[in-house]
Amino acid sequence: MRTFSQIQLEKVFHLMNTQSVYFVGYARLSESTPVKKQIDRVAVGIEVDMLTGVILNSSVTIPTRLGQKVIRSCIVGHNTKDDFDTIVNNIERRFQGEAQRPIIMALKNAFEKVRSYKNVE
Repeated sequence: MRTFSQIQLEKVFHLMNTQSVYFVGYARLSESTPVKKQIDRVAVGIEVDMLTGVILNSSVTIPTRLGQKVIRSCIVGHNTKDDFDTIVNNIERRFQGEAQRPIIMALKNAFEKVRSYKNVE
């Protein structure tokens, strides 16, 4: 696990780095999910430093700002190379909303896009 100082250095490096790429994954919400009335599907976006694999920033299309903040804190700073299970465990532990499964599926979709992109390069 990286320290706060290491994460801050990575953020500074990001400001100088033009190697970041934004990926978005999507997942449909089930009909029984209350938030379904507001949004049809969840999108999870991740900005990845392609040199290190570190997730620099993230977004999620759920209605509450607090929920967005919790999900972002579960994702940012982790690595796309080997931290997927850790991120999922964080989300399962910290986010108890109805959209938990679709968020994880959308994140998985975004990770798959990162792998596909790396294979094309």
